[in-house]
Amino acid sequence: DGNVFFLIYPCIFSGMISMSLIAYEEKEKWNIYAETLPYNRAQLVSSKYVVSLFIGLLTVLAMSTVQAGMMLYKHEFDFFTILNFITILLPVSLLPTAILLPFVYKFGAEKGRIIYYIVIGIFCGSMGFLGGMRNYTLSFTLNPYLDIIGFLVAVFVFGVSWLFSVRFYQNREI
Repeated sequence: DGNVFFLIYPCIFSGMISMSLIAYEEKEKWNIYAETLPYNRAQLVSSKYVVSLFIGLLTVLAMSTVQAGMMLYKHEFDFFTILNFITILLPVSLLPTAILLPFVYKFGAEKGRIIYYIVIGIFCGSMGFLGGMRNYTLSFTLNPYLDIIGFLVAVFVFGVSWLFSVRFYQNREI
């Protein structure tokens, strides 16, 4: 029926991978052990962002493939719609990580997890609301240029978040 909530939902949860890694590392005291390795804190933070980016890209690829398959099945395939879909899904997979990892590196995994659940709850609730609205279609915007601008803004926010996380973690006592 044009409801794409369940295509977006996995993209939201792809950001949980880095959050889970950090929580396990803190629980098992890996972050203390990591201080003895020949890696600096910026590299340790960067590894979580690279994992998040990689998992996000895989999720976007999987969801785009599902959407393309559905479009082919209905004989409605349009390459530009798939590109539009990707420019929407990638920010959806990057923004939770970009918003939450700086809090995790500033306050720790447990306090960061609370913020994570609040942000995800708000996002999922708003997406569920939008998905339940009548005449809601695959195209989230009327202008594909707005999707591209949103994509670029999300990439910029992801990069700034990465820099803030590095700075927060370098100044944090372990």
